[in-house]
Amino acid sequence: DPIRDVCDHAAALQRPAGGAHRRALEAASATIAAGPALCPVAAREVEKATVPGVSSSRSIPSLPPSRDAKGDASADTFHLVHIKASLNNTIVSVTDNTGNQINWSSSGCNGFKGARRSSAYAAQITGQSAAKVALEKGIKAVRVKVKGLGQGRAPAIKGLQSGGLVILSITDVTPIPHNGCRPKKARRL
Repeated sequence: DPIRDVCDHAAALQRPAGGAHRRALEAASATIAAGPALCPVAAREVEKATVPGVSSSRSIPSLPPSRDAKGDASADTFHLVHIKASLNNTIVSVTDNTGNQINWSSSGCNGFKGARRSSAYAAQITGQSAAKVALEKGIKAVRVKVKGLGQGRAPAIKGLQSGGLVILSITDVTPIPHNGCRPKKARRL
């Protein structure tokens, strides 16, 4: 079968040179137009390219939040965890994809007072308690956004993982001024 041979040849050669590349692409597109049953390689590529629920125009799908009667999250929405690691405290909040807060936890609310609130251990306990409540609400996988320069950045993420949540991505959203306001004078220690 000549179409199957061309399709196999196009799959075997990653980047053929010159006109051979154009002819291989034209043959593959004609095969795909004829139907994926003619070429199994084309059928696999079409299956990889089309993912249900994800549009090709953006990488993160924007789905409406859906909840059942108890307020538990369903599986078709993704959730965000915002970690604010300041120099004095670490705050972890879980939201849905539209930004509606589901639960939150902080080092101060977990019983740490004074200088211990800014410690790495307090941030890890905060991440674990936020993950525990999120799992009770039916959330299993999250995307993490970290803001701030405190000691609790990495331990809070570690606490989320040890609490049972699957982390899909980690993004640093710490605001950085492009020479904005004049900073405070340096502390003399």
